[in-house]
Amino acid sequence: MGLSVYDDYFATDVAKGTTKCRTCKQEVSRKNGGTTSLIKHMKRHHEGLYEQLQERKTEPNNKKRKLDPQTPSISSAFGAWQPGGTRYESASRALALMLAVDSQPFAMVDRPGFQNFCKVLAPSFKIRSRTSMMRMDIPTLYADYKKRVQGRVEKASYISFTTDSWSSEDNRHSLLSLTGHWVHGGRQEFRVLGVIPIRGRHNSENLSSLLLSCLADFIGKDDKNKCHLVVRDAASTMKKTTRMCGLASIDCFAHKLQLAVYGGLGSVIDDEDQFTTLIENTKKFVRKLRKSPVDRDHFKDLQSLEKLSPRWLVKGIEVRWSSLHDMLERFVENRSVVKAFLIDRSDYPKFNSGDFSMMMKILHALKPIKEATTMLQGRSVTISAVIPTIFVLRRALNDAASELSTLLDARFKRDFIEAEKKDEAAACLMDAAFEVLNDANARIKTSTKPPVAATDDNSSQMSFFEKYRSVQISEDPISSPPLDDKLRLRLEVDKYLGESAQPLADPIQYWANTVYAEQFPTLSQMAKKYLSAPATSVESERLFSTASLALTNLRRSMSPENLQKLLFLKSNVPLEGFAEKTT
Repeated sequence: MGLSVYDDYFATDVAKGTTKCRTCKQEVSRKNGGTTSLIKHMKRHHEGLYEQLQERKTEPNNKKRKLDPQTPSISSAFGAWQPGGTRYESASRALALMLAVDSQPFAMVDRPGFQNFCKVLAPSFKIRSRTSMMRMDIPTLYADYKKRVQGRVEKASYISFTTDSWSSEDNRHSLLSLTGHWVHGGRQEFRVLGVIPIRGRHNSENLSSLLLSCLADFIGKDDKNKCHLVVRDAASTMKKTTRMCGLASIDCFAHKLQLAVYGGLGSVIDDEDQFTTLIENTKKFVRKLRKSPVDRDHFKDLQSLEKLSPRWLVKGIEVRWSSLHDMLERFVENRSVVKAFLIDRSDYPKFNSGDFSMMMKILHALKPIKEATTMLQGRSVTISAVIPTIFVLRRALNDAASELSTLLDARFKRDFIEAEKKDEAAACLMDAAFEVLNDANARIKTSTKPPVAATDDNSSQMSFFEKYRSVQISEDPISSPPLDDKLRLRLEVDKYLGESAQPLADPIQYWANTVYAEQFPTLSQMAKKYLSAPATSVESERLFSTASLALTNLRRSMSPENLQKLLFLKSNVPLEGFAEKTT
């Protein structure tokens, strides 16, 4: 008989080698760890407990100690890790999610190091083959998360989109992306709706067919009116594609800035040839320095002597003007180091004071655009920021969708609308509001307006806009009761525009606040539509950066359909969560 029955009567301290009676607290000597002394103690001092002990010792083995019904048996514990068991299925699902979200090759499951790790962690767990995971687990997960995204899209009042196309370096994979953006529950939300393999020609007819097919999976024919706007690049093919889909669209604002920068630099540079030579020489200097470990160490030593931060020089690339800004900025920061480095080096391009003067001039011109671009890349930035940004950059823009979004952004309202167009903008807002009047709540409640908290992202946005704000709108609240729908709407628009803008407000939280939603019922419904559109198609570009990471050398032969599912999961699983959805 084991000692477990005595544990109810005696407490053993293994470290001290002592045993104490639980009833009288007397220490009992145990020679060689036997139980004779324990029995004698109970018989001499606790006769009743001794008789109880004897009865328990004579009980059948199956009655000595009953297992907790919640404690699994050995067979069930091992069975849980066998194919079909609960732990086995959960672990296989988690492994498939890890491979998809972390862009790991499926060959990882065959590697001895990973198999040893799993064996130590769960010896009974048998890893599925990579073929089984790709054929079974990934399609199941894809169907699960696609259903989750469909449920979210269904709840959205209005939805906007970004789209872009991409091809891998070896041209073996070509994809068309579609991301959805909407406002729900006082939050901006987005999900990847499709990463669609492109087969055949990349023309508008083919691309529009792919987009419409993807839209049909998430938005029924009867819900087509909930589609607000598509943000795309300025290529003629993409413009025609959205037209053929019957969707309103707008150019990506970041792409517009990209084109405007190179055209605008001509106005600050007297000699275009000198500019081109300067940029090429700077790139050449950075390229040579990065290729030579000896030169890099020497340059780093000079930085230490000049007490400068040992940061690498940046090489600009043609497709991103912001990299040109970063390259010149870092180069100018290390001006003294560059000059010292070039004293005894004839194999590097030379730079004189005039060259650095031109760099400073270019940086001065690019700085506000750099600030604007950094602000626009935030995920919470909607199309409402376009007109204020253009206003700040002293350019012209006359786009109705952007204008209405700006008016509905509590931070801006009419502050960044040109003076001669303020009345016209208000009239446009009135017309658009009348279109959604039937869906709005007709009641107007008055209440003291609480402050609306600003998020960190919005604070960074306003640090850019506040530098240039010069317009103040005087308050002229209107509290007269509505006489009919048309008049009520006029009063609602006038009251909203008559109140001062709230520069630090979060526009989404502003309209989610019940005070404003009830005070401006029609405009709050409009905000869900016009604030759903992002300012740029950056989200699609982020997706294709993910695609480049997903297509490792061990995944080059992956089929387009499998790549489609993996990218969908990689983008949406972190947003939806890893846990299984309970029904």
